[in-house]
Amino acid sequence: MRNAEQKIALMHREYGTVPGCKCKGCDHLIAHVNGDCTRTWYKCAMYGTSSGEGTDWRCSNDACGAIRITPTQAKKRGLYGKVYRMNKGLRARSVEQIPGLIAMDI
Repeated sequence: MRNAEQKIALMHREYGTVPGCKCKGCDHLIAHVNGDCTRTWYKCAMYGTSSGEGTDWRCSNDACGAIRITPTQAKKRGLYGKVYRMNKGLRARSVEQIPGLIAMDI
């Protein structure tokens, strides 16, 4: 199984599948464009992103169940990057509330 197939298989295992939907219709798919606008690549925020090719994503993948989760819900529940961290054996960063800091949801 190729790397791209392994990534979407992990997402399907974690979130299930949505028949008839593709990743291109998901709010968690992020488009990146290089400086001279000649190349576009995509990242899945739910899988996790990095600055390398290892987290590039195909728009043509069959969508996982995360397509039903809004970005606001995903952020609040700490889901962004969860599958990537699990795949790499990394722990989620603990977020400490700093006294006097105002928390904002965007």
